[in-house]
Amino acid sequence: MINDYENFGSDERCNRDVNINFTLTSGQTRSRVATARCGGEIRVELHYTVREENGTVYLTKGRVDFFEGDSENTNDLDGTKRLKADNITPGQSMTYSPFVYNRDENEPRDWARVEFTLNNG
Repeated sequence: MINDYENFGSDERCNRDVNINFTLTSGQTRSRVATARCGGEIRVELHYTVREENGTVYLTKGRVDFFEGDSENTNDLDGTKRLKADNITPGQSMTYSPFVYNRDENEPRDWARVEFTLNNG
């Protein structure tokens, strides 16, 4: 869910689903970026890196970047939330729900709650 605060009228709220599926083989590492946009002014990017070793999947890096500006293509990075490294044993899944907002401009009414699930199965 993304909330684009407007000082006139109602805020714009957007739900975006992005599905990324891939298979890792032992010792393999993959990095991905998932992007969602809202209201013509906000872009949210989920960056993550996973590695597989002996059946266990490791989230080695992850962060959510929140951009807000004159367009959804802005490079004005206004908030970041880092994800804790973790591991997922075979047959398990883990859901992350980071929350990020426009911290640089002290505008907590511009925000995103990203939910993503890593499956090892």
